[in-house]
Amino acid sequence: MLIMLALLAQTASLDTDPSKAALTCAMSVAIADASASPMRITSQVSHFVMQAAKADPGTKAFLDRVGELTDQATAGSQTPDFAKAMMPECDRRFPLARRIGTVKLPSDPFDRDVMCFGVLALLKGAASQLEEDSGDAGPLDKIETALAPVSDRLTDEALKAHGIASDTGFAVAMGNQLKASLALGNAESVARACGAAPF
Repeated sequence: MLIMLALLAQTASLDTDPSKAALTCAMSVAIADASASPMRITSQVSHFVMQAAKADPGTKAFLDRVGELTDQATAGSQTPDFAKAMMPECDRRFPLARRIGTVKLPSDPFDRDVMCFGVLALLKGAASQLEEDSGDAGPLDKIETALAPVSDRLTDEALKAHGIASDTGFAVAMGNQLKASLALGNAESVARACGAAPF
């Protein structure tokens, strides 16, 4: 087994195309670290998928493109040995995807709220599924507690003051802030800065 892993590590390489590389890493991380908490895996997979969407936006809005690429990533198949062998290269190409660290949120209050809303909403879906599957409501409770004051501040008046008058406009703003979050850290790190530590 060790010999096989060593051979795989020698030959494991990512595509030079950043979108394809990020999608490969999204598939790999879910398999290579399957014993990690579902919330942590969601954080890491979503970081890779958003990196893929940023590198290859296609013709869709960012959030739609993320959904499309998530479907591609979850439809892929890799062996556990291959996935584990890919991780060092994934960590080199996308160093923030699996690293937990302190991040500095945007100084502008509105941008900060939109970023936090986007990241926490992304994780809320995973936390809801976790509660449904295992009965563990802890992560969902923490996320909802952190999300509530952010949602309260993002009123129609606040959105209109920033030129956002529709759901589509808000989705674009949220997509822009999710893209900006990629330079700060993964969803777990950003969520912690936003007041939620669900992991």
